[in-house]
Amino acid sequence: MDEATYEVSVTCYRPNPDVVLVTGGGFDPESEEVVKVYIDVDDDSPYVGIYLNNGETVIEASLSEPLDVFMQDGVIRAAAIRFVRDLDLETGLSTPAGFGEVEIICRGFEETLPTQ
Repeated sequence: MDEATYEVSVTCYRPNPDVVLVTGGGFDPESEEVVKVYIDVDDDSPYVGIYLNNGETVIEASLSEPLDVFMQDGVIRAAAIRFVRDLDLETGLSTPAGFGEVEIICRGFEETLPTQ
């Protein structure tokens, strides 16, 4: 996202052929803060979320721009994502956080979703 780059370890889930979810985490190399990611590769409502500062800061794809998340041969990609903070789901209002892209390599898929 803009100048920031995060490397995370992820688990890819495919509980059925139509659902692919990705969760994982790592550390911000600059601040050493925990970074968590959640990605939903859903054709109807894809989602990309990055959680910083133990979830205090949530950076998500904007609702005002199309979000195209593609998966091919176990690689998930989304480019030209307009990221925002403080997203209000009712109004769509938010604070711009920059542009970015996501690339996730799934080396395998778990069939059972994690419990919360």
